[in-house]
Amino acid sequence: MSNIEGKFHAKYRIINDCWLWKGATLNSGYGLFTDENGKAVTAHRWSYRYFKGVIPNGCVIDHICRNPACVNPRHLQA
Repeated sequence: MSNIEGKFHAKYRIINDCWLWKGATLNSGYGLFTDENGKAVTAHRWSYRYFKGVIPNGCVIDHICRNPACVNPRHLQA
């Protein structure tokens, strides 16, 4: 496991199959994560890119669980 992946995994807790972000959040409930370049990004988008790949142009990342704090890549779709 890379350092950045370990840092990411330390920032959520698993409840009912959701990986709920326990780090910094936006008012909207989305998590914030500092990526490998030192840039603040939303945690769910980082999770999608890291575990699933490139986010297609023009796509948003949808939470199929309907929980904006969830960063479980199995719950995210473009």
